[in-house]
This record gives sequence, C-alpha cells and structure tokens, in this order.
Amino acid sequence: MNLKKNMTLIVGGAITLVLLIILLVLLLKFNSSYQQVNRQLQSAQQRLTILNGRDPFPSEENVSVVQANLAVLQDFFRTLMASLQQSQTAPKKMETAEFNLLLDRTNRRLYQRAAAMKVALPPRFAFSFDRYAAGTLPDSADVQRLVTQLESVDLLCGLLYASKVSEIMAIERPVFEASARPAVTETFVDPRQQRYGGGQPAAPAETPDEKYLDPSGLFSRERYVLTFRGRDPAVMAFLNAVAANKRFVVVTRLQLENETGIPKVGSPVVSAPGSAPAAPSGPATREQRIVAGREIVKVIVEVEVYRFQASASVEASS
Repeated sequence: MNLKKNMTLIVGGAITLVLLIILLVLLLKFNSSYQQVNRQLQSAQQRLTILNGRDPFPSEENVSVVQANLAVLQDFFRTLMASLQQSQTAPKKMETAEFNLLLDRTNRRLYQRAAAMKVALPPRFAFSFDRYAAGTLPDSADVQRLVTQLESVDLLCGLLYASKVSEIMAIERPVFEASARPAVTETFVDPRQQRYGGGQPAAPAETPDEKYLDPSGLFSRERYVLTFRGRDPAVMAFLNAVAANKRFVVVTRLQLENETGIPKVGSPVVSAPGSAPAAPSGPATREQRIVAGREIVKVIVEVEVYRFQASASVEASS
C-alpha cells in the first residue's frame, strides 16, 4: 500500500472520524437537555390537567364561614359608627327667618355662659356669624349647613368655657355662602402696560370652603380657627377636653404667642478714649429668662370637627 498515494484519503478519513465523534458528543448532550425539558413539559401538563379537573366553586362550609365573618364585620362597623355619631344631632330643617332666631338664642346663651364662667368676649361678638346677627337672612339652600356650623361653634365655645380661658378673641368658620364672599371686580388694564411688564392685576383672594366630603359618603369635616387668651393650665385643659369629648374633634395646629414680649438685651456701652473700659453686662436674670408658663398667652388653635352620616353607614354595612 502506497501511503503517499492514499495520504489524502487517510487525512480525510481522520477528519471525518473526528467530526463524527464531535457530532456524537453533541447529540448526547442535546438528547439529555431534550429529555429534561420533556419531563418538565409533561409535569406541567399533568398539573394543568389536575387544575382543569377541579371544581372551582367553594364548598358549603367555606360559604358559611365567609358569611359568618361578614356578619361580624357588619356588626363591628355599625357599632363603630354608632359610637362616632354619639352626641351628634341631626340638622334641623327650618326657614331662613328661623335661623336668625336660633342664632339670637344661641348668642344670648353663649354670652350668659361666658359671664358666668368669667370669660371675656369682644364687644358685639357674633361668634363668626356677623352678617346674620346684623339681620341679613341667609339663602334657603345654606340654612342646613349654617345650623350645623352653629352647633359646632356652640360645642367649641362650651369647651373653651369649661377650660376656664381668660378671653375669646376670635372664631373663624368656613364661609361657604356665595352671598358672603367678596365679589371679584374687574379692572381695566392698558395694553401698553402689559407690553412693558405691567401684567394683570391680582384678583382678590376668596375665602376657601374648608369642608371635606369623604368620597364614600361616610363623613364630612370642617375646619375652625379659635383665637383666645389663657394660661398654660387652661390651654392643656382645652386640649384634654377636645380629646375626651364624645364628638370627633381633631386639633390640627396649635400656636402660642407670649404678648408680654422678651426683654431686650442692651447694647454694650462703648467707653470713651482714654477712660477705663466699661464692665461687661452679666447674663439675664432668672425672671428675665422666663418667657412662658405663668403669663397669659395668646393661643391660636385649628380644629377639624367631623360629622358622620347615619344613612351612609347603613348603606355601607349592607
């Protein structure tokens, strides 16, 4: 056999043998991967067959358990709403003239209680209902909410009286009546002023309607601002009375101001040239360092009075 003549065949056969070995190894590797993927597919198909064969509807035992839990939750919700609505009266329907009479009776009663509790009030104080105390009749659509606000103001004044504050300075309620808001007046502006940066005149700011209605209709809240004077024990008594009251009232802001002021430290005395240097001023005395605790302070409190709807609670529980 002549190797030189058959060298091409020998080399080609060797290369073919190597390629066959490589193909065999790759075939075994891919076969192993195929078997693994096939087993996973069969397992998933068996799982899908089991799930498709199950009854998707709950059993009678589960239905009875869920109904029992629902009854417990509904009872808890009704009990909670009844507790939140405690000492909350339903707004009365009345005519516009009847509201002015109710306001007059309420103001007289609040003045008598203030005199009995020795709480000072501003002259001709109308408890934030000045327009109607002066004789203006409200719109018929606003009467019901005005009655609710009057009830809230009566409640807050009662808490202030019981806390023995020294003076009630102001009470601010949400002004929602369209007739009570300032009218927006239009002012002519020269176009040449706008061209050279004059701009539009600022419109007068309207009083915001500080009432929030829950989207589900369960409650509403209104914000009131109380300004009064009193000592620290009276302030703490008012905060405790708000927290202990049966009505749901939340304090959102508390600001204390000492109107007596803090003594100013005098500037150092500059000695004349050639004279002895002046003695440095000493630290403030203990009496000068006291800025709160014993004096009557001015207090500004923002509270939110919540009102829970009885009809909405019944619908939500059902």
